[in-house]
Amino acid sequence: MDQKLDVKRQIEDISQKIKELQLESSFIGGPGANHHLKVYKDFIEWMTSNGAKLSSVYLHVTSQGDRGVRVKTNVDTDTQLITIPQKLLLTIQKAKESDIGKAIQQSEYKLRSKHSYMACFILEHLNHKASFWYPYLQVARRAPVLETMPIFLPEYYQNMLKGTVAGETVRYRAESLRDEYIGLCSVVEGIRKYSLSDFMWARCVVLSRIIGLRVKQAKISAMVPFLDMVNHGYPSSCTWRFLDQTNHLTITASQPLVAGSEILANYGRKCNSRFFLNYGFTVTPNPNNQAVLMVSMDANTPHYSEKCEFLKKAPRYVDSGWEHKEFQVLPSTTDMNFRRLFSFLRYTRAKGKDFDMFQDAFDIEAIGPVSVRNEIEVLRCISECSLRALSRFPSTIQADHKRIKLNRWSSPGHLHCVTMRSSEREVLLWFQHMAQEGLKILNLDWSGVRKPSNALRKGSSFGMSLSAYIRMITPMLNNPNCI
Repeated sequence: MDQKLDVKRQIEDISQKIKELQLESSFIGGPGANHHLKVYKDFIEWMTSNGAKLSSVYLHVTSQGDRGVRVKTNVDTDTQLITIPQKLLLTIQKAKESDIGKAIQQSEYKLRSKHSYMACFILEHLNHKASFWYPYLQVARRAPVLETMPIFLPEYYQNMLKGTVAGETVRYRAESLRDEYIGLCSVVEGIRKYSLSDFMWARCVVLSRIIGLRVKQAKISAMVPFLDMVNHGYPSSCTWRFLDQTNHLTITASQPLVAGSEILANYGRKCNSRFFLNYGFTVTPNPNNQAVLMVSMDANTPHYSEKCEFLKKAPRYVDSGWEHKEFQVLPSTTDMNFRRLFSFLRYTRAKGKDFDMFQDAFDIEAIGPVSVRNEIEVLRCISECSLRALSRFPSTIQADHKRIKLNRWSSPGHLHCVTMRSSEREVLLWFQHMAQEGLKILNLDWSGVRKPSNALRKGSSFGMSLSAYIRMITPMLNNPNCI
C-alpha cells in the first residue's frame, strides 16, 4: 500500500460524497411532513418498532438538510419526551464484539483511539440492508454538519484557519487518521476495501455523535439514535439518563416548552475551535472562547538549571514539556489555566531574592503575585506571547469584524471559519490589553502611597478584565516588601 496517500484528494472526495447526500426536505413526523423521505420514515419506524417512544416529539428537517427535534404539544418541566431502549444504543463494546471488532483485537494492533472500532463497525454495516443498524446509519450518513467540519473543507477555507488552534489541529487530525487507517489496513484485510476518505468520514461521524453514559454502574461510550439529532443550545431544555431498572435511556424536559419548540442540549463549555472541529459549527456570542499562549524558557533565563531540575519533577510538566509550554486559556482570572499560566511565569521569571522565596516546598500551579518587579516580567511575557500569536494570522481582526457585520457568506463553512478565527483573536487581544494596562499600573511609583488599595479604587474606572486582575495584585501592592 502506498504510504504517501494523498490526504487532500481523499478529503475532497468525501466532501463531494457528502454534497451528493444532501436532502431536499422540510419536515418529518410533524405537520406538513414530507413522508416521501423514505430514509427518515424508515428510521422512525425502526426506532418505534424496537421499543422507542417518540410520541411527544417530531423530527424537523430543513431544505438544506439541517435537523432538529421538536415537541408536538406544550409540555411541562420533567415531562418525559423520549424513551430509547438499551438495544438501540450503539456502543464501543458492541463494535468490539462484532466480526470487524474481533479482527482488530486479534491483530493486536494498538489503536490510537477506541473510536476506530466504532468507525470500522459503521463502514461494515452502512450499506448492508440486512443489518439491524442500517436504518440508523442511513440517517447518520446524511448529517449536513459533516460538510462544515474543518477537516473536510476545501483548501481555500482551510487556509483561513492559518494561525488558529483549529488550523494546526486539522493538520494533525488528518495525519493521525491517515496513520490509523494505514496501520489498520496493514493488519486487518477487511478494512482494505474502504478508502481513507471512508474511514475519515466514519471517524468524524463517531466524534460528532458519541456521548458518555453510566449504565449499571459502568461508564460507557455510545451513539444514541434520535438523541444525536438534538442540537446544541444554552440553556439546555432537556436532560437524559439511563434507567437501570427499565434498561431505557430517557430524555426529559428541563423547562416548559410550547408546541413546536426545538429541544436543545448544552454540548458543554467549549470554545468555538472545539465546536468547529468536533461538530462543524460555531456559537456567537461564546463566553468560553479560548486561545493558546506559548511561553518559553531558555539557557539565558536566571537560575535556569535550578528551575529545570524542579520542573522535571513537577507532575504536570514531566510529560508535557516545560521549556516550551502551551496554555489554552480563557480571558478570565477565574479560569484554572489562566492561574496556571501566571503561576508558571511567576516561577520561571523569578530572579534574585524573588527566586530565593521558592527554596521551601510550593505548588507550581498556585503561586500568587511575588513582587512588582516579578509581576512586570510576567505581564511583559504575556504581552509578547499574545503579540506573537496574533502575528500568525494572515489578515486583521477588523477585516473579520467587517465580514461578520456584512453577513455575506459563500457557504456555512466560510461563516464558521471567520467566526472561529475572530473569536480566537479577540481572546488574544484581551490578554494583550490586560497586560499593557496592568504594566501601566505596576510601573507607577507605589513606594510613597500609604494605601495602594484605596488609590486603586479611587483611580480611573477599569474594565471588568483589569478590575479582576487588580484585585489579584492588590495584596502585593499593600505589602511594602513586595514593591
